Amino acid sequence: MEGMRQASESIGISAFDPLMEDDFLPLLHSFFPDGQAGGTLEIGITQEDGGTVKARTTLIPTSGDIRTAEDTVVLDPEDIEIEGGASDPGAERRALRKEVARAVYLQIVKITGRKLPWGMLTGVRPTKLVLDRMDKGLGMHASYLIDRFCVTQEKAALAVRVARKENELLDSLDYRSGFSLYVGIPFCPSICNYCTFGSHPLSRFGDYVEPYLEALGREIAETSKLMTKRLDCVYVGGGTPTILTPKQLEQLISRIRENFDTSSVREFCVEAGRPDSITKEKLEVLRDCGVTRISINPQSMVERTLRTIGRAHTPEQIIEAFETARSCGFDNINADLIAGLSGETPEDFRYTLSRIGELAPESLTIHTLA
Repeated sequence: MEGMRQASESIGISAFDPLMEDDFLPLLHSFFPDGQAGGTLEIGITQEDGGTVKARTTLIPTSGDIRTAEDTVVLDPEDIEIEGGASDPGAERRALRKEVARAVYLQIVKITGRKLPWGMLTGVRPTKLVLDRMDKGLGMHASYLIDRFCVTQEKAALAVRVARKENELLDSLDYRSGFSLYVGIPFCPSICNYCTFGSHPLSRFGDYVEPYLEALGREIAETSKLMTKRLDCVYVGGGTPTILTPKQLEQLISRIRENFDTSSVREFCVEAGRPDSITKEKLEVLRDCGVTRISINPQSMVERTLRTIGRAHTPEQIIEAFETARSCGFDNINADLIAGLSGETPEDFRYTLSRIGELAPESLTIHTLA
């Protein structure tokens, strides 16, 4: 295919809309994580003069017969409505991109004989799709995931079950009449090699912490004047908020409480993050300032992995941080883990899950940021 963009040496994509090419890359990575399709895989999306869109996928295997699938892409008016309706100038394009991705997914399934449990869903929380339908009063949630996104029955049922539980929690928050506040501290002891967040190592940017906190204090004060709804949740994240001194932490939380009415706050969370930034004094300050939840983020309990990703702490320090937090009275601790870190095996991740299970955090968050 002349002019084709190369996703790897064996996979080529060509589409009249460049955004469609970007849509296919995570889908192709899900099918072929090593970038090898067993031959040359060619995907072409064309638009004819009359506006008809066609999708064609061809696999030229290293041995065996060439396999090709081709379809005309037809838009369902309901899909356009879901994307924003006729009044939204971008709705039809978004709906078309999704329908083209669906056609390509089904073509790859046809010519390879492989299916993905979550179908064509990549980079999206399946529950969000279900929650959006619930919010609009629509039904048939599992069927929608199965028919429109090619999700298996088992995964569709799981998504609906989780979405209903999530909806119960959202209803208890009455989020339509309230709001959540996020406060960011963009400094860390060092930068992990997987990190894409706007954070800065303290060794180089330590002189900026105080000026940042002063500016943040002014922004907190000005933002509070704009908010008329009830404050439900506060989350102080980063970066690593516990990179701050005990005095700075106390001043920051006091500034939040001075400017916002926190009497109805259901959860006040501070991301303690890396155990090498946690001390008993800081935890006592957080407790005394009314913080009800902290997050201690091991990411992995494999010491080899911690060194690889650029963390200067040990698994033992993670355990010590949990024990110190418990001794300070914290009974709502989250732990963050990352699946797929560089050099880790499934056995390594199972080991991490086992070790964290022994610490019994009240919640566990698993990311795939690696």
